[in-house]
Amino acid sequence: MKRNNKMRTLLLALLIALPASTWAQTEADEEGRPRLIDVPQLSPQEQFRLCMTQATASPAAALIEAERWELEGGGNLARECAATALANDNAFAAAARRFEALGRELAEIDPEYASDLYREAGRLWLREGFAQRAVWVLESASELVEVSPQLLVERARARHALDDDAGALEDLTQAAELAPDRPDLLALRASALRRLNMNDEAVDDLTRAIEVGGDFAELTLERGIVRVRQGDSEGARLDFQSVLDEAPDSISAEIARREIERLDHSADAS
Repeated sequence: MKRNNKMRTLLLALLIALPASTWAQTEADEEGRPRLIDVPQLSPQEQFRLCMTQATASPAAALIEAERWELEGGGNLARECAATALANDNAFAAAARRFEALGRELAEIDPEYASDLYREAGRLWLREGFAQRAVWVLESASELVEVSPQLLVERARARHALDDDAGALEDLTQAAELAPDRPDLLALRASALRRLNMNDEAVDDLTRAIEVGGDFAELTLERGIVRVRQGDSEGARLDFQSVLDEAPDSISAEIARREIERLDHSADAS
């Protein structure tokens, strides 16, 4: 009896120590001999969640597991996990190719899923420095679903990387029309306007962004800088001083102080 208890204790310890990927465990039969029992397999969705978790914690190991899972019939979920593992392992171009290929195959079957895959590919192509390919992939994404502000922002960033600020402005204008009270979109469009020397319009966007609750110090600083470019030194000084008053310990305040010093130096020189 004591021997059987010791055997059961040992087997219990072995059960606890088995890795999560083991598909069989052991237990003792009535005579104390170990035998195998079936363990229910994970659903594809559960396996995918585990794979994606591993893709964050240990990308190289996750890639091996995902490719093994694909060979065993893991399908698109396994392929997405493999691409994610590559991206997390800084193999951006290889990951982008896999996301793009998977999106292309699923475009007619599941357009929304395919669009998300294209967007991930676009982000990675841009990160790798292939802005033109990023634009193309993001355009493919926009053809599959109703365009969203975030997708337009991503495409605008890719176009800016190509020095296509007019195209970026077009995307950001459409994004701002879809979500007119988002200060981040207004601020991004103001930056595009400023790059195109459309300073009056940039000031209008920054003012609106402040009104709808954007970061006061950062946006007011930006507006002051644009006003300097307009030649509105008085308006710029008021903006910089507002930053100092509202957020004196911020990074924006440090920049505002330097801008005031420049204004003072320019005034003295004249």
